[in-house]
Formats: sequence, C-alpha cells, structure tokens
Amino acid sequence: MVTVVLSLKTLIKFYFHNNMTIELIKSGGDHRGKILFFKSEHLKINFFELKKNYARGGHYHDYPVTYVLISGKIQHRTKFLDSEKEIIEELSAPAIIKISPNTSNLIISINNSLFLEMFDAEYSSKLYHEYRNIVIEKNKMHNHIESNSSLNVENEFEDSRGKMFFLKFNGKNFNLIELKKNYARGGHYHKFKSEHIVLDGEIEYFENNLETDSESKKIITNPEIIITKPYIAHMFFGLKNSYFIESFLGKYEAIFYDNYRKIIEEKMSD
Repeated sequence: MVTVVLSLKTLIKFYFHNNMTIELIKSGGDHRGKILFFKSEHLKINFFELKKNYARGGHYHDYPVTYVLISGKIQHRTKFLDSEKEIIEELSAPAIIKISPNTSNLIISINNSLFLEMFDAEYSSKLYHEYRNIVIEKNKMHNHIESNSSLNVENEFEDSRGKMFFLKFNGKNFNLIELKKNYARGGHYHKFKSEHIVLDGEIEYFENNLETDSESKKIITNPEIIITKPYIAHMFFGLKNSYFIESFLGKYEAIFYDNYRKIIEEKMSD
C-alpha cells in the first residue's frame, strides 16, 4: 500500500472542475445566528446557527421536513396537531429529526448549536402560535446585540463527482458534499475520528479495517449517521445522486487506501 498524504489545499487545486448542481443561493440571519440557503435540482438544504438560549421554529408545513443537529445541544419540541400530543426531548449532536406533515416543532438551543433543515418542496409554512410565542419570548429575554457569527463558508470546489462546500462552526469543520450517481468519494483513512451524515440519495458505504484487512459494506437509503474511527479506510459510492455531511476537528489530512482509490479514479476517467 502506497501512502499519500493529501492536504485540503492540494485537494482544491487537484480536483477543481466545472460541473456543479448544488448552489449556495443566499445567506441571511439575525441576532440568533446566520442562515445559509443551499439548493440542488430538487432539494433545499438550509443551515441555521442558533445561539444559546434562543429559539427557532414555531410553525408547521404540509410536507415532511428532516432536521439534522450537526453541532451543539438543543431542546426539541414536537406537537402533533391532529392529536395535540407533544414530545419534548434534549438532543446532542449528531442527531436526525424527521418531522411529518402538519406537525409543529420548536428548537431551543441549550448550547450554541448548528442544525440544517432539508425538504423537497417549495417552501411554505403556517404559524403555530403556542410555539411561536415561545420564540418571541426568548427574543425579549435577551439584548439583541449583533455578535460575530461562528458559521462561515471557508471554501468550495467541484469536479465530475459534484460540488463540495467547506464550512466551519465553533472551530469544527463541516463539509457539505455532493456525490453523483456511479461516482465514488473517499478512498482514504484519517488519523482522527470523523462523522459522516448521509442526507439524501442512495449510497453504498465501504469500510476496511487496516489491522485485520476485513471489509464491511452497507447500502444507505435514508438519513443516517456514520461514525468513522481513526485508521479505518472508507469510501462512498453513489447508487443515486446523493448528499452527505463530513465533520471533524483539526487540520484535514487523508492517507490514500489504494484498493479504494483505484475505484474512484476509474469512475472519474470513464
């Protein structure tokens, strides 16, 4: 096995190519934090920064929405409008929350937090006043002094496999990654633990334990969290156009695992 250490700067220079489908269409936000709005052919993926003790939500939709808590800790409240049943839970990142149509939800940050919402529809919502009043009261309790956002887009690049956005929040790295059908990503291992959150599509995930040379494979069709341990070679193969999040602490470095890299390079040269 040939060892190749790849820095993030090298990746950006080596793989840049015009073939993007996902876009950062705008940014916004308020004293509660920044919002980044992404859009692909069919999917909307919006990142929300939520500072400690503030709230977002207080409405409902007529279509399903998936939330992913990427960083921090929240209290999440769900109210089923047909039954008035309420669920209140504390969640720490990473976590996936699926909201069915006509179900109101409320997110209150316990720590500075980052989450995304994801849906496949034109945006529309209706207020749920019980929860919306909590959002308003939380705003009244704090001075609305603007402070620097902890959420930033650090860089981006694209190649034949799709687009990647490099984000940073509270010192941690979060990459939004597009993987087109019949292409692969990864093919390496890290010295650090990383988290991968499959958002949409269909992916075959490969892992190889370098100590035992044992491989495992898994097909993922729904949002799912994957914890990748240090020194575990991994690869993502797109069975359909897909999106996932990669997160890690510290400086990015990857060491090639040749068996997987050959697959990636062959697919890119087809």
